[in-house]
Amino acid sequence: PVVVSAGLGDADTLVEAERVGVVVRELSPAGYARAVQALLQLVREPGVAERCRKVAERDFALAVGVERYDRIYRSLGR
Repeated sequence: PVVVSAGLGDADTLVEAERVGVVVRELSPAGYARAVQALLQLVREPGVAERCRKVAERDFALAVGVERYDRIYRSLGR
C-alpha cells in the first residue's frame, strides 16, 4: 500500500477507490497519525498485496504509460 497527499492529480481518488493505500488529508501531526492508523488497518486486510499489484500493473506499468502518452501525442498532431 501507498501513502499519498490529497489533491495531487488523481492519485488520491485512485488510492481510495481501489483501496490500495491511504490519503493524508491534513498535513499535521494529527493528520499523519490518522493516516498511519488507516495504513496499519489496510495492511491487515486479506488480499491487499494482490490488489496493490493489480492496480500497479494496470495503471503504472511502463508499457501502459508509453501507450497512453503515445496516444496523447498522436492526438495532438492531428
